[in-house]
Amino acid sequence: MLWLLACHEVPTALLICHNSNCVEPVDTDRDDTVEALEQSLALTRYGRPVIDGVEIDLFWRRQGAECLFAHDLDDLDVTSPASVPASIIADHLRAPGDISWSGQRFTVFVELKPAVDRSGAQRHSAPERVSHAECALDAFDQIAAGAGDGARQVEVIFTSFEPRLLAALYQHPRWPRTGETVARLGLVRGIPRPLDNQTPSLADLTLDLPVTMVETHPDWTRDAEYDAFESAGWEVGMWMFTATAEILDSIERHEPDYVVTGEARLLRGWLAR
Repeated sequence: MLWLLACHEVPTALLICHNSNCVEPVDTDRDDTVEALEQSLALTRYGRPVIDGVEIDLFWRRQGAECLFAHDLDDLDVTSPASVPASIIADHLRAPGDISWSGQRFTVFVELKPAVDRSGAQRHSAPERVSHAECALDAFDQIAAGAGDGARQVEVIFTSFEPRLLAALYQHPRWPRTGETVARLGLVRGIPRPLDNQTPSLADLTLDLPVTMVETHPDWTRDAEYDAFESAGWEVGMWMFTATAEILDSIERHEPDYVVTGEARLLRGWLAR
C-alpha cells in the first residue's frame, strides 16, 4: 500500500540515515554503533549510495567525563569514543566513488544528546555544555579533514533538543565560520509538550541563534508549525521510527529538505519511484 500513495511529484528530499543505523530490517539495538554505521555507509542501489548522509548521536557522560557515540547510556559496552564515528565518516569521504545518492553534497547530522546520565534525568552543567561542544567540534574537524582530502562537498548540521547546547557550540571560539565544510545549527523536536518536556517549544525556536533547520516528527507536527518554519526560512527534516502511510503523505504534502529514517532502502525506493 505504501507504494501506491503517489499522486503528484515526489519530493527531492535528501535521505539521512537515522541513528547511523539504516540496514533493514532495522534492529534498534544497533543504533549508533560502529558496525551499523559502517554497513549503512556501504548501502547501494543500482550501483549508487542509498543515502545522502548520516546522523551520529553524541553523549556527554558525567561519570567519567567522556564523550561517547551512543544512542543511550544503558549499555556502555556498545558505545565508542566520539572520535570513532567521525574517523569512519572521514575515511568514507576520502574513498573514491560517489558518496551520496544525489551525487552532490554529503550531509552529517551530529545530534548532541541533552542527558548526562543513564536515567536521562540529569542535564549538563554550563562547563559540561562547553565540553560537549568541544567534543562535537573535534568530530567536525575530523570530518572536515576527510572532506578536504577527498575534495568532497560536505555539510555538518549540529542538532539537539537542548538549545543551550547549540548556544555552547555557536559561542565557542572554535565554531567554524569559514572553510569548505559548512557548519550549521538545527533544533530537534519530538513528542510535543507536556508529554515530553525535552522537546523545544516554538518559543525556543526564536532564540538568538542562527538556526537554519528544524528536525521534527510528522506525526506530532501541526500544519501551523510547518507554516511557522517556512516563515522563519528554516529547512525541515522529518524523522521517523517507521514509514507509515500517514508519514509518506506528510512528506508529499510538506516536501521536507531531509528525510531521516532507518528504512533507507524502503524510503529510497519510494522517493525514487
